[in-house]
Amino acid sequence: MAILETIVIAFWAMLPAYVPNNAAVLAGGGRPIDGGRTWDDRRVLGDGKTWRGTAMGIGAGLALAGVLTFIAQDASDALGFALPEFTPLAA
Repeated sequence: MAILETIVIAFWAMLPAYVPNNAAVLAGGGRPIDGGRTWDDRRVLGDGKTWRGTAMGIGAGLALAGVLTFIAQDASDALGFALPEFTPLAA
């Protein structure tokens, strides 16, 4: 397997895991997951971890996995090597 092929496959497989962290910001705040609890006068999870952001991140990751699965065959044909598809459990 060529190094470029390995990099493309790794990027393809990890993209649904990378996107949710950034997509969570689009949710725009909300109630914190840690409920405002502190540990040694510091927030347990911080101000940026909210239920709304978690839901947005999960949704974005699932949607991207679905889109990548939908276009995997065409992209594989264009690139000349097989790209992974995401089963519902893997997504």
